Amino acid sequence: MKQTSLFVDMKSLLILWLVWLLPLFGCSQTTLPLSSPSKYDSPTEIRTSNQLNSQSVELQTTSSFQKGLVPRTPEIATIESVDRHCQMINDEITLPVNCHFSHQGKHSELVLYFGHFDNSHYYMAVLSPNLIAPYCYIVNRYQQKGSVIAVLYDTQIQRHYSCRDKQWGRWESLKEEQLSPFVQFTLACTNNETAPFKVFTCAMDWFQDIPVLVLSFTSMNDVDQRPDTPMNKTIKRFCHVGLKHYGEALYLMEVPSFNLAKVTHCNGQSSSEWFPIDDEKEAEADREKRVI
Repeated sequence: MKQTSLFVDMKSLLILWLVWLLPLFGCSQTTLPLSSPSKYDSPTEIRTSNQLNSQSVELQTTSSFQKGLVPRTPEIATIESVDRHCQMINDEITLPVNCHFSHQGKHSELVLYFGHFDNSHYYMAVLSPNLIAPYCYIVNRYQQKGSVIAVLYDTQIQRHYSCRDKQWGRWESLKEEQLSPFVQFTLACTNNETAPFKVFTCAMDWFQDIPVLVLSFTSMNDVDQRPDTPMNKTIKRFCHVGLKHYGEALYLMEVPSFNLAKVTHCNGQSSSEWFPIDDEKEAEADREKRVI
């Protein structure tokens, strides 16, 4: 697994800090105990507070609820804000965390998905003051039953945190398998669900520790790079889940009948020109041209 760079960590912290400056009703500061090592934890060292450089923030009132919109109760408005912030985490590719928020009646549940244990320990420390503590303050303020669930994809385990009791439970196995968005994409790709009209075939490969999406086309005419094509939708989805889970991702387009291929970085920093897939085949084609 590729280690997260300091720049990405600081950017992630800044994003989370800004997230909670967005619409929420003002409230007092609360703190949440981090998931510190216990007899239920793996023996992994938690980062220090200086490394995290994270801080709690004051939740502020949004003006959007005061400018002619349909009146909503403070409870509904704050719950909607939690849902919005959860979606912002899902959209941010520099945060290797997935978030799901559900609310029904007087019960709310915030689920955070992580790739592995070390990843969860680090980002749980980041998210505790910036997401979980404000969320628990909200549900406790409105006398709801609120919980936080941390899920690890690699070992398929989870643990619960009760906002009311302020206690973490022990790690336990998931009742049903939870697949990461990257694995879900990979399965759809290998089953060719991403190309319903058989315009291209889809496969997954790896370059060192970097995931590579391989799209194979029958003809150069099938390489349609317009925004709304199945090809571009597939690339966009792959790049999002690839960058979010691994920090880097590449995609390769190949047209074997033309002996051509092209590689592009998902981060948009670089892209190759079309190059021969098989150099010997290319050399043979050149010799035939000279003979003719």
